[in-house]
Amino acid sequence: MSTSTSPATPSAVNWSFAIWVIGAILGLVSAVFLFIAAAGAGTVAAISGAGVAGLALIIVGIVIVLVAIFELVVVVKMRGGRNWARVLLTIFAVLQVVGTLTQGGNSSFWSWLAFAAIVIATILMFVPSANAYFAARRTRV
Repeated sequence: MSTSTSPATPSAVNWSFAIWVIGAILGLVSAVFLFIAAAGAGTVAAISGAGVAGLALIIVGIVIVLVAIFELVVVVKMRGGRNWARVLLTIFAVLQVVGTLTQGGNSSFWSWLAFAAIVIATILMFVPSANAYFAARRTRV
């Protein structure tokens, strides 16, 4: 019987996990606000006869919810030491960084705060203790 224990999750991975989870939760909260705005747009549309804006908000909200749920699943796998999840989160981070940088001066304070948080979370996934953790998990599997 093997008594091999799984390596302890380094604090860098736990901090990265926390930042990613907070980001996903904030995404879900923003989706709720979009759904509320869509309900308001629906009321305005009923009065004015234009319903496209409300539908667009609902579609964007649904996409945000799906992405946030997917991100939560992936971040749980990352915390569990799955390297593929770390790579996928890095791709998410690059896409968000590119999106923020291409908006330039049009980005809000919150966009820049999310930008900084994602950069920090991504760096934390690749510090030496995290690299050792992912390597140890890879050899265990």
